[in-house]
Amino acid sequence: MAQAQIAAYEKQLARSGDKLADTKDDVAKNQARITKSNSQLEKVKSKRGKIQRDNAKTSGDIAGLEKRFALSNDAKDLQKLTKAREKLAKGESSLARLMKQEADVQGEIAKEQGRLESKAGKAEERGASKEELQQALDALKRKHDAIQ
Repeated sequence: MAQAQIAAYEKQLARSGDKLADTKDDVAKNQARITKSNSQLEKVKSKRGKIQRDNAKTSGDIAGLEKRFALSNDAKDLQKLTKAREKLAKGESSLARLMKQEADVQGEIAKEQGRLESKAGKAEERGASKEELQQALDALKRKHDAIQ
C-alpha cells in the first residue's frame, strides 16, 4: 500500500516537474519577445527622431523659400517651394506611420509584460506545489522505511 502511494507521488512529482519546466520555458520566451520588442521600439524612436529633424529643417527651408518667392515671383523659386512642401508632406506621412508603429510596439510590450507576470506567478505556484509533493514523498518514504 505504501509502495503504491510512493509511486503515485513520484508520478505526480515528475508531472509537476515537467509543468514547471514548461512554464519556465514560457517565461523565457516572453522575456525574449519583450527584449525583441524593446529593441524594435528603440529603432522606431531613432527613425522618428531623424524624420522629425529632417522635417524641422525642411520647414525652415520652406519659410526661407516662401520669403524668396514673395520677393521674386520667379517660377523656379515656386518650383523649389513646391518640392520642399512635398518633401515635408512625405516626411509628415512617414512620421505618422512611425508613431502608429511605435504605439503598436508599446501595446505589444505591455501585453507581453502582462503575460510574463502571469506566467511567472504560475511558475512560482508550480515550484511551491512541487516542493510540497517532494516533502510529502520524503515523508512517505521515511514512514515506509520505518515500517520495514
